[in-house]
Amino acid sequence: MRRIAIAIDLDWPVRHHQGVVQGVLRHARERGWSCELDPFLGSSGSGSARYDGVIGRVTRALAGWVKRTRTPVVNVWINSPDQTLPRVIPDLAAAGALAARHFLERGIRSLAFLGRAQDAAARGVLGGFRTEAARAGVDVDVHAAPADPRQAAGWHRLQRSLRRWVSGWTPPVGVFSPIDLHARYLCDACTRENLRIPEDAAVLGAGNTALLCDLMEPTLSSVEYGYERVGTHAAELLERLMAGKRPPRAPVLLPPSGIVARRSSDMFAVEDPVASAALRSIWSRSARPVRVADVLEDVATSRRTLERRFRRALGRSLHDEIRRSHVERSKRLLVETREPLKVVASRAGFRDAPNFSRVFRSAEGLTPQEYRERHSRP
Repeated sequence: MRRIAIAIDLDWPVRHHQGVVQGVLRHARERGWSCELDPFLGSSGSGSARYDGVIGRVTRALAGWVKRTRTPVVNVWINSPDQTLPRVIPDLAAAGALAARHFLERGIRSLAFLGRAQDAAARGVLGGFRTEAARAGVDVDVHAAPADPRQAAGWHRLQRSLRRWVSGWTPPVGVFSPIDLHARYLCDACTRENLRIPEDAAVLGAGNTALLCDLMEPTLSSVEYGYERVGTHAAELLERLMAGKRPPRAPVLLPPSGIVARRSSDMFAVEDPVASAALRSIWSRSARPVRVADVLEDVATSRRTLERRFRRALGRSLHDEIRRSHVERSKRLLVETREPLKVVASRAGFRDAPNFSRVFRSAEGLTPQEYRERHSRP
């Protein structure tokens, strides 16, 4: 039986730590591995433990221990001081690009980013966010969060900094933070400065933390990284390393699972009033089947004019947007409820469950059930 160390601290209930460990343990059960939590492996006083392999957040101390003992290891820490050992981490640039598209598809052309300058994860996400925005000819207003808001002085400094920042915005603005907690603080700052969410400021976080996203108002849209998949892929890579296979030359990057859209970014900012009215009509009707004829009831123009102006404003057809509205609504229901798929299909405006499954898989590349399982809580 393989003896595996999981060098991840679970003392604090951090969702991404729990998600990675959950993915590791699922693979371990299938392989019959014996897993032990050893969060400070390699540090002074850790003893002479012997393992067949290690998955963890590789500190300098752990990196030294691994090299001395020649134990196979997979690093799952984005900000790890060691960049040489095999790593499995989220694709941060892809997450940033996904966030930018989320705003751009809603017609928002003023984008902002809130992150910690010294954080490698934030810099990686910002790179993807900026690159995708630049493709659309949009600049990004970047605001550096104070280093440590966990202490009283730092928290108050962050609050003052956010209020000054948001008070200078010209709405509408789409703002992304790669940390859900900072995105929640940002929502509070906007409220204090009388900015409406999402009409004046559409806010997006990352991490999909239930306490911050589901249980507070306004509910917070968030990038779902899929940390369980990070754990599973790390375990699979470790298995290959223990079998004597060569490590990959570059980190294994896993794209985000998607965005769980909620109230905080549920808005549109399209300059063409006809296209904007059509968008609002489509999304307000998305709980039931929508036809172009239904949209025309809310927009005072001809079908030909509507279709032409909509495509010119958004670069996609009315039918594309109708389908997208149903899929996005179904994604929210899949994550936020445990209702049967046929009920989700009905509440998201699909004709029936088979049609729902077919359209969803075409749009997302996986079935509704697979999407629900991928976004399930640890």
